[in-house]
Amino acid sequence: MVARGDLLAAGRAVFDRDGFEGATVAAIRTWARASNGSFFHFFGSKKELAGALFLEVLQRYHAAVLAAIDASSGAAEGIGRLIRAHLDWVVNNRREARYLFEISRSEWTEDVRDAQRAQNSRLAEGIEAWRTPLIARGELLPMTPALFFSHGRQGFMAHIGAELSELTRGACTLAVDRRPELLQQHGLFHGGVTAFLVDNATTIAAATSRGQAALTAEYKLNLLSPASGERLICRARVIKPGRQVAVVAADVFCVIDGIEKHTATALASIAMLAGEVPAEMPSPA
Repeated sequence: MVARGDLLAAGRAVFDRDGFEGATVAAIRTWARASNGSFFHFFGSKKELAGALFLEVLQRYHAAVLAAIDASSGAAEGIGRLIRAHLDWVVNNRREARYLFEISRSEWTEDVRDAQRAQNSRLAEGIEAWRTPLIARGELLPMTPALFFSHGRQGFMAHIGAELSELTRGACTLAVDRRPELLQQHGLFHGGVTAFLVDNATTIAAATSRGQAALTAEYKLNLLSPASGERLICRARVIKPGRQVAVVAADVFCVIDGIEKHTATALASIAMLAGEVPAEMPSPA
């Protein structure tokens, strides 16, 4: 007899192969070798199965993250463990990660959303138990759990390979090492990498200035010289904080033989978000 777990595993495989829109109940049943009656015994629709799968994968991801830290972990060690736990889980569970971060739907039923919020709360409680003494000792900045998590779960930041090297209230430094896939045809860092560093660093700097989520509204980027060398560093700092919009400046340097060269400068307007990010922009973590 086909079990519920068999149908979830089949759904995960079919969603990965065909995407949510392309997947069908028939394809999932075929993969699981299940009858029509077996499928509808456990799930009322493809969407219901997809929501259940989302929650199951989310729980596994959260468990892997929480297992990476304990009370003895200091700030740098703990953050490093959290990042490694995220990356290791994504690398070792590619199909689940793709489902969680790319394929999963934004139109889940309220039951799924309630269960997601409950799982997120348990994750936040576990992380806060580790963060609270570090904040009290001044090793970590005080910020909301949502803000803390929002920067650690950026898939594109991990894709680029950027690292958060410095963070203080109203200031942020990001850096990325030279890799062939980040270069343009002349062997220089692509302008898109510079733009990404500016975009992300200015938003993080603005978010830390008031302890709330933020999104880029606009920025003006001037490329001053070719971005060569073995590393790019972007330093952003808030010029004028605000409840609705913050003005943030950023400078980008390329490191050549250990010497920094100014390669770009930017000025950004960052929209400050009141409360939680709207439901139209859901996040799995």
